[in-house]
Amino acid sequence: ISKWYSNSPSQSVSVIIRFLGTTPSSSDISKPLSSIIEQICQLYQIQVSPSSAELKYQLEQLLTLIPKSEQLVLLLDSVDQLDVEQYDCTKWLPAIYPSNVKCVLSTIPTIEVNRQTYDILDGLRKLIGFEIEITELNEMLAIQTLYSWLKTDHRQLTPIQHEWIQQKILRTHTITPL
Repeated sequence: ISKWYSNSPSQSVSVIIRFLGTTPSSSDISKPLSSIIEQICQLYQIQVSPSSAELKYQLEQLLTLIPKSEQLVLLLDSVDQLDVEQYDCTKWLPAIYPSNVKCVLSTIPTIEVNRQTYDILDGLRKLIGFEIEITELNEMLAIQTLYSWLKTDHRQLTPIQHEWIQQKILRTHTITPL
């Protein structure tokens, strides 16, 4: 992400990440949105009065208060892990962002819950005009990617760890970098 802003005159880039659906409280979008609002207020020393206004509206208003000299990236991972009622992102996700704010989301395109299919990606396409598909990795590319990440961090696997991870990769039907 820092490379995206390498030519930017901005002095700082803040990244706020939320892994949706990893806990019961993060499956309800109101909790992550509330914590994002709180974190933005802390990051940029913005005072907002407590409000019963809709969280989407609060976030939209707050994003406009971020100084133009600052850059913010919101990363919301696994929209598909939210409660079914919240798959329609237009109900909670701002549609327009200031030029110094970027929003990155990840999701499985479609999901079936109780024999009903939800096309989450189609709904997001109506809201956000740009997407990048993360395709599956074959086993060899998955191993190469893992070792590249390890090399970057000056780490390595023991033979036992290598065998364990290789067995997991071989048994997994769908391997994605996420």
